[in-house]
Amino acid sequence: MRLAHQSLSSLEVADDAAVVLATEEASLRASWSALLPWFMPTAPAEGSPGEGAASKLLRRIRPSLVVVDDPECDVAQAAVQLGTTVACAEPRHYDLRILASAKSWTPKSYPAGTALLLQTTGTTGEPKLVSLSRDNLGASIKGIAETLALGPGDRTATLMPLTHIHGMIAVLLAGIGSGGTVVPIQPRDPRALWQGIDEIASTWLSMVPTLLQSLLETAPRRKPEALCGLRFLRTSSSQLPVSLRERAEQYFEVPVVEAYGMTEACHQMASGRPDDTLPGSVGRASPGVKIAVMSASGEPLAGRRGRRSLYTRCQRDGWLSLARRGERGRLPWRLVSHGRPGSARWRRPALADRAKQGADQSRRRNACPGRH
Repeated sequence: MRLAHQSLSSLEVADDAAVVLATEEASLRASWSALLPWFMPTAPAEGSPGEGAASKLLRRIRPSLVVVDDPECDVAQAAVQLGTTVACAEPRHYDLRILASAKSWTPKSYPAGTALLLQTTGTTGEPKLVSLSRDNLGASIKGIAETLALGPGDRTATLMPLTHIHGMIAVLLAGIGSGGTVVPIQPRDPRALWQGIDEIASTWLSMVPTLLQSLLETAPRRKPEALCGLRFLRTSSSQLPVSLRERAEQYFEVPVVEAYGMTEACHQMASGRPDDTLPGSVGRASPGVKIAVMSASGEPLAGRRGRRSLYTRCQRDGWLSLARRGERGRLPWRLVSHGRPGSARWRRPALADRAKQGADQSRRRNACPGRH
C-alpha cells in the first residue's frame, strides 16, 4: 500500500481527482483495484471498449490520471487525444511509467472520501455513473463477509470482471477484507476457467447464473478433488433458475446462495446464507440494510403495491427507490415468513411458485403406484 501511494504522490495527482483504471492483466488489475479506492476516486474500466465509448467515459469522469498496461488500448489513445496524463502500470512494485503528460485538461474534483465511480449496467434504464464512498465500501464488505461467514481460511477466484460491482465488491474486496485469499484469474472461456479453479482450491465462488451454467456444461465428469473444500457457491446480478440451482447443488455438492444487489447500494442488499437457503429466494436483508414497500410519497405500505425502497448504511441520503421512474408494478420478490422471528425472506414469485409446483408434482408422483 505504501509503494502504491508513493507512485501516485510522485505523479502529483490530487486526492480529490479521479483515476481511471484500465489495466487488463488480471494480477495488475486486482492489485490496483484493491488499493486505489482507499486513496482517491477510482473508475475501473475496460481497456478497449471502443474509441467512442472510451472518449465518452473520460469526458464524463474527467480524471487526472489514466492507468493502463497496454499503451495501444482505446482508453490510452482517447486519453492522449484529450490531453489527460496517462501512465503504464509495471508488473512489479506498483511502479507507474508516464506515457503522456496532461496538457489542456482540467480534472474534475470529487467529494472527500469518494472511493469508486462505477457505471450501472442499465437494467432499469439508461446507464449512469454511481459514486460510492469509502464508508459505503466498508459497510458493504462487512455485510457480505458476515452474511457468507467469510474468514482468513477462505479462498476464492475473480471469476467476475473487476470493472463491475459484483467482482469488485463481493469477490475482491470482501474476500480480502475478511482476511481471506483472492486469486486473480484472467477472463477466459469456461474450459480454461476449470483449470484455474482446479488449481486454486477455492472454498467459495461467486458468479452470474450464465457463467454457472457454462461451467456445468463444460464440467469434468466428476467434481475435481481440488474443490473438496468448497463450502458454497454464490450467484448474483441476475435471476437464478431453480433448475440450474438444483444441477449446481447436485454436481458441486454444496449449497447455492442467491443474492440481490445494485450498484447504487454498493452491491448486496439481500442474500441467502450458506446454512440457510431456499430455492427461488434471495434470502434476508443484509446486515445494515432495511427493505420496505412504500408509496410514491414515501409512506410505508403493508401488504399493498408500491415502490420498492431500501435503507442501508451504504447510502448517503437514506432511503433509495428501487422502482424505475414512473413504475408502480409489483415487487419482484414477496416477503415469506417461516414461522420464527427474523426469518422473513425476499422471494421471487415466479421461482417460488415453480418450486412449490415441482414439490407438489413430486408428492403426487410418489402417491401414485406405477408412476415414476
